[in-house]
Amino acid sequence: MKDSRATAPCGVLEAAESLSKQYAKHGIEGVRRGHSLILGDASLMLQAGIGYVRAHSAFRPEDEVFIQSHSGDVLGHMNQDGMTLIDKETGLVHANNVFAACPPQGSGLGGSRRAAAEYFAERGCVVLMISADSGGEVLKFEPGKMSCI
Repeated sequence: MKDSRATAPCGVLEAAESLSKQYAKHGIEGVRRGHSLILGDASLMLQAGIGYVRAHSAFRPEDEVFIQSHSGDVLGHMNQDGMTLIDKETGLVHANNVFAACPPQGSGLGGSRRAAAEYFAERGCVVLMISADSGGEVLKFEPGKMSCI
């Protein structure tokens, strides 16, 4: 098995932000259902029960799909339910169809999707959230803050 850290290109956050902006502006063939990219310690998020994969994931760590070099593959799944979990250090895509194990109730602005983004950000992740009605905006959640990129 290859050491993913040794083969991963740099620029994880930049690649994720670029893909998020592309999806926010154009969707997939003009359709945008909304999606979030979670950048964090992907193994910890799943192993500690903070997040879980519902049903089937199109991505597995052993497939060695990196956000920096396989953004089209990730984009092709962004209209599906759940979020995509990406290792923030390497860019290795661990899973899609990821859901928060115990998110707080929605805050009223974006409901459960926003609550899930805040839940992961509180646990040290960066979450890039694109709503279905985005006019090209991407909300970026980091521990203790939110911004629009």
